[in-house]
Amino acid sequence: MTSDHDYPPAFLAVTQQVDTGKRLQDESRLLAASMDDLPALRQMAVTQGGDLESRWRAAIALGKLHDLEAVGALISLTHDPAWEMRHSAVWSLCLLADAAAMEILAAICSSEKLDEQINYIAAMGLASDFSEQGKQILEANLRHHDASVRAWARCSLANVAYR
Repeated sequence: MTSDHDYPPAFLAVTQQVDTGKRLQDESRLLAASMDDLPALRQMAVTQGGDLESRWRAAIALGKLHDLEAVGALISLTHDPAWEMRHSAVWSLCLLADAAAMEILAAICSSEKLDEQINYIAAMGLASDFSEQGKQILEANLRHHDASVRAWARCSLANVAYR
């Protein structure tokens, strides 16, 4: 009889699929039970030089837990040198659907700076989480002089229209 130790890690990764949905539910349940940890999560997310995976997981947790006090910290992370942190911060800001979050998301998705995934997430967040205001911003971006900004707006509006 063979054990998992007899197989290379790549084999195990392919043949033993992780139930991601269950793992996320378990993580969410643990996070919900830890609402007192919000200040520590905020600090963990913004600490430069910390473990990158812990930082981006903390940023995502702040959005999942709807921590409106984290909006300022998440906005600061949209300028982080690590793309993982920018991505996590924008994703969480979309979940929070706060007025300050909408302002930064509008600026990001209207930016000509090519950070495709992050700009697109910001545009999708505006389209799906900010209803009419987000739709108006994206419709204005359809007339933007930069082709990539027009493309993010067009794709976001189309994706939300088909839901």
